[in-house]
Amino acid sequence: MSWIRTGFLVALSAVAQSPNAPLSLPGGTKNPAPFEFVKIAPGEFVMGCAEGDKDCLEDEVPRHRVRLTRGFELGKYEVTQAQWEAVMGPDSNPSETRGPSNPVDSVNKDEIHAFLDKLNARNDGYKYRLPTEAEWEYAAGAGAPPIPRAFLGDYAWFADNSDDESHPVA
Repeated sequence: MSWIRTGFLVALSAVAQSPNAPLSLPGGTKNPAPFEFVKIAPGEFVMGCAEGDKDCLEDEVPRHRVRLTRGFELGKYEVTQAQWEAVMGPDSNPSETRGPSNPVDSVNKDEIHAFLDKLNARNDGYKYRLPTEAEWEYAAGAGAPPIPRAFLGDYAWFADNSDDESHPVA
């Protein structure tokens, strides 16, 4: 069973009735734990590593054109520990570095799917799921060329700059 040490994003496959309103998860006024989503329009991009990229993994070649024919909404930030607890219960947080604004971590695919099942059980007009690999790369790239690893620390927390701890989202 694979464990996810970093946060995860949730995608929506339905359009909101009020497109700019954040979703409010259970938790009351003290901890409403709202989700924020970003609309991602359909489009095309080139997926995979650039030629000559020394950090490229075997499954990231060859580069190829991908077309996403339907738009979707993607969580603006990783699922936070406050959001996880609002859905799964106050004693459910498995994260190693604690903080309500930090991404939930140390969860496996089964736990993530249980989280998504609970969200979907709300029957609020949305279908919650994980984004596909292509959706994630398309949204993360935002039409820009890939960021060389040497500059990744300007944009994201990762192994080289995080002191092996999670940090608040955004």
